[in-house]
Parts: sequence; structure tokens; C-alpha cells
Amino acid sequence: MLEVIATALISHLGKKVIDKFWNSLQAGNAPVVDLTGSMEHTDSHAGRTLIKKEFTVPEYQEYELILGNFYLAPAIRDLILGHEIPLVLIIEETQQQVFLFEADLEEGYEIDLPHGSYSFYAFLVEKDEDDLFDAEIYAIGFPSSVDLSSVGEFPRGKDEDVWNLVDDSPKEITRGGSYILDFVLIDLDELPEFPKYFSALLGEVVEAEVDSQRYDITGAWKLQEVYDYGSTTADAYLAQVGNKLSGLIIIRDILDDGEELVIQEAVSGAVEGANFSLYGTSVRVIKGRYTDYEFDQWVGIIENNNMIIGRSEDLAGTTGEFIMERVLDG
Repeated sequence: MLEVIATALISHLGKKVIDKFWNSLQAGNAPVVDLTGSMEHTDSHAGRTLIKKEFTVPEYQEYELILGNFYLAPAIRDLILGHEIPLVLIIEETQQQVFLFEADLEEGYEIDLPHGSYSFYAFLVEKDEDDLFDAEIYAIGFPSSVDLSSVGEFPRGKDEDVWNLVDDSPKEITRGGSYILDFVLIDLDELPEFPKYFSALLGEVVEAEVDSQRYDITGAWKLQEVYDYGSTTADAYLAQVGNKLSGLIIIRDILDDGEELVIQEAVSGAVEGANFSLYGTSVRVIKGRYTDYEFDQWVGIIENNNMIIGRSEDLAGTTGEFIMERVLDG
């Protein structure tokens, strides 16, 4: 859990994005931010924090509404002074999309999310610090396994029952919404292994982030690949945010019958130090006829900011070797 949260905050969002988010919040706004650094301000619906669908859902993707409230475990109720705020962190498991926003402690939140698998966390934090990293974390929130709207409050003296309501496993968001996802906020004294400050939680990940930033892969690249049955060339257009990569690769190939095949493959990946990885997530045929194209994966070493060398393999087991050379800075 600690690694998942730390990676989402630093490797995916990054310190600059977090600072932008926190500065906006300190200025009296109600921001929501994603891993690209894009930021919007939330609305209110019946007092509940409302995240605009246009911010969270790409065009043409199916989505569902997720909404819920915050419930305080008995041990933390008496600690609330009134200046604490809940932050919600949502992490999509496949593409590693991340959203961070302040929600309304009394009325809850609602957000539209594309279909996928998501992890949800909440943090009750001190609002008055200049840096989120210095803000004390009073409680961490986990999704409840039941709709708590009929409960209102946990009965006093029932702290041991709180853990029976918690389910922190990833949630599958598919057809059939809306989804009720309430958070149970638990005093950090119940979780001694969890640091009380983000600076302590993120320290080791920050160091890895700095190491990864020796390289910036953002830009256009020419890919040349020799594989088991021939060779091919491609144009890669990549964007690096933190140590995460995303983009498109346009692959051109000549089939055995002489027909030209042009494939557009959406890709995601990562930069870890000098290690480079990239994998296909979706495919669209631009030219030619092809019905069973297998997703590709490229794993290699970054020689410098202008050259990457490594091996490739598709899901059918076809292997090869590749060289990527930069043709345009990002």
C-alpha cells in the first residue's frame, strides 16, 4: 500500500504538480489535478464535491458515476478541530491515470470515471502548512465494503468493528453504475507503519524519481527493428511525466503479398534510471487489412537522451532487437 501511494504521488503526479495543486488549495480554491499536470476547479452538487466529467473522461469512452461520503472511526472523532481536509487519491491500475482532489468532509464527493480497475485512498490532513509534504496526516481513508449512508456514525466503543467494513482492494468500474464508494477514515495510531507526514512517506521514492530524471524521453523517435521474420520501421511519439511514458507508435510493414500495412499502436511504459520499457495498449489499422495484430513490448537501455537499444517481443512470442533514435526534441 505504501509503495502504491508513494509511486502515484511522486512518480505519476510529481512534486511540481503536487505543489501546483497545494498552492491552489491554499489560495482558497477547490482544485483537482491529474498526472499530466492539468488542473481544474471542482463544482458543488447538493453540497457534495463534484468533479466535472469533461476533466476525467476522454471523448468516446464509457464511464460510470462514483459517489460517496466520509465516515470517522470512533477513535478519531474527538481529534477533529475543524481545519482538517480530506484529500482523495484515485489510481487507475492499467494506465496508471491518477486524480487528486479535495473533497467535502460533510457532504462527500462524486466523480465520473472511465471503465477500468481503480484503487481509492483518502487522507485527512492539516490544511494550514505551506507545503503538502509538511502537512500532518491525521487519518487515512479506505473504501467501505458497504454503503454506509444508513449508518450515519459508527457507534462509540466499536473501533474493532471498523476493520470489518474496510475493503482496500482495487474496484472494477464497469457497466451497472452508479457506484457508492464511501471512505472509512481511521486514526493513524491504528496504523503505526504508516508515516504521519508525506515527506517521510515519499522520501525514498523522491530519490528514485531524481535518478530517473537523468533522462527525458519526451519527443519524436525513429524506431528500427529486426525480428524473427524480417524487419520494420516505425515513428514513435512519446511523452514522459515523472518516470511514466505514454504515446503512439506508427508501424509500417510490407506483408508477404506486397501489401503495405500501417498500424497505430497506443503505448505506455516507464523510465527507471537507465532502464526503458514500453508496451502496447490498443491498436488501430490505418492502412491495409489486419484483424489479429498482437500487442508489442519493448525493453531496453537508454544509452543517452538520443538513443535507446533493446529487445522486443509481441504477445505471439515473436522476438527481435530494436534501436530508437531521437529525431525531434519534445
